[in-house]
Amino acid sequence: MCKIVLILSGLLLLCSCSLTETTELEVNPKPTLTVSYRYLNKEGVNTTRDEIRSMSVFVFDPDGRFIAKTEASGHEATDLDGLQLLSGVPAGEYTVVAYANVEKLGLPKLVPGESCLIDLMAVDKNRETCSDADRLFHNLTRVKIQREQPQVRMLDLGKRYFQINLTLTGADKLNVPPDKIAVLFSGIPAGTDYKGDPVTAQTVFSPYLDKTPQGFSASFNVYRFGTGDNVKMAVQAGTETVGQVKLGEYIARHDLGIDLRNDRDVVLPIDIDVTTTGITITVNDWDDGAIQLPIIGK
Repeated sequence: MCKIVLILSGLLLLCSCSLTETTELEVNPKPTLTVSYRYLNKEGVNTTRDEIRSMSVFVFDPDGRFIAKTEASGHEATDLDGLQLLSGVPAGEYTVVAYANVEKLGLPKLVPGESCLIDLMAVDKNRETCSDADRLFHNLTRVKIQREQPQVRMLDLGKRYFQINLTLTGADKLNVPPDKIAVLFSGIPAGTDYKGDPVTAQTVFSPYLDKTPQGFSASFNVYRFGTGDNVKMAVQAGTETVGQVKLGEYIARHDLGIDLRNDRDVVLPIDIDVTTTGITITVNDWDDGAIQLPIIGK
């Protein structure tokens, strides 16, 4: 009889362990946060692996205080298995802010428990003239974390830069050496805040001009701006500004088929044609909206 009792007790103990293990697998006792990032272009195609090289992800607690920062490669941050950001934290709503491809811009050093959301931004602190911008992506998500089966949350990135394709023809009419010709874009926001909005600080872009049979061309990036921003494009010959246009105002005035605020992939084709009588500036092949400027100072 003693043998039977011992065997039954052992069986009950094994059953008890099995039930405990199943419960721990089904309900995670420690709330976690695991994410994976992606970018869908305007055609809905996932181009994440081609466009994302690195990620900086910041997490803030329910009170908006900074908790942790995670650096990851593009592969790690976009892997479908997910990137774990938090584990064993109290349940609640957390804020996650991510920047991708930050190289030229600066990110602040936040202090856990002290720094707040408003302290976070990706910004060019030097404010020097730039030839190109970071191909900056961003995401802000508020996530409710609780005890549940672990899951990977898919988060969508948004572009925070525009591409400009510039052509300059008739540059020989400016009567200066080719290396003295420049096109400046001033009033460009110098980065993005934690919400993904342009910062108030501004910078200047002057792209490298490649020589072509027709004149010059350049393909470069600038940080996102709005039609209300005082963005100006100026053509310089030596020390003289020979033509200037308010780019944001131009885009707002004409129906170019470009929505600076909502379009996922913004490309601005800008043609500058210099003649002996003046300069013609056309954006996105919109001939009806072409601006004709006299050559200032000539």
